[in-house]
Amino acid sequence: MSSENADAGREPDESSSVPQDSPVWDVVVVGAGPAGASAAYAAAVAGRRVLLLEKAEIPRYKTCGGGIIGFSRDSLPPGFELPLKDRIHAVTFSLNGKLSRTRRSKRMLFGLINRPEFDAGLVEEAQKAGAELRTGVAVTRVEQHGTAVPDRRTVAVVTAGGETVLARAVVGADGSAGRIGAHVGVKLDQVDLGLEAEIPVPETVAEDWAGR
Repeated sequence: MSSENADAGREPDESSSVPQDSPVWDVVVVGAGPAGASAAYAAAVAGRRVLLLEKAEIPRYKTCGGGIIGFSRDSLPPGFELPLKDRIHAVTFSLNGKLSRTRRSKRMLFGLINRPEFDAGLVEEAQKAGAELRTGVAVTRVEQHGTAVPDRRTVAVVTAGGETVLARAVVGADGSAGRIGAHVGVKLDQVDLGLEAEIPVPETVAEDWAGR
C-alpha cells in the first residue's frame, strides 16, 4: 500500500500529532510471518529503510502452514537452511478411515517445518539485510498524512502504544482480517473457523508415519 492509493477519496486524519522531524521509513511491514519477513528482506536487500512490526515476541507459536513445497523453498533467501523436521515422500488417502491407498514418490513432495523456528529464521535474514524489527507492537489503525506532514506524502501507522510511525509504503502481512487489509477496503464475504489439535502419539505410530 503506498500513500498515493491508500484511503483514496478520504480526507487525511489530522488528529494525530506527528513531529515535523519524525523519520520516514521507506517501507513499514506489519506482521513478521513468512510473508512479512520475506517482504522486509526483499525491501532491505533493495537498499530501502525497512521497519518490521510484530505484535508478538519472536519466536511465537503458530499452528498452521508447516509444509514447504518446492516453489516456496526456491523463494527463500540465498543460503537459508530449512529447519526440516521431516521429508515427505508418500501420501495416504482413505475414505472414512477405510479403503486406504498410499502413493509414494522418489522425490520429496514437501518438507515439514516447525513454524516458530522457521519464521524466526526468516526474520533474522531480514535483519541481516538491514531491516529493523520491533516486537510487541500492535497496530491499531492507519492514517494518510498528505497535509499533516508538509512536503511528505506519507502513511502513518498508529500503534497501540500511541506511537505514530511514518512510511512511504506499508506492506500488510497481518493476516486476512488484519488492520491493513481493512484499511484499504478488503471485505470478507465469508469467514470460516479452522480447528487444529496437536496430539501426542505412541512412538510406534510416529515411526509408521515418518516420511508419509
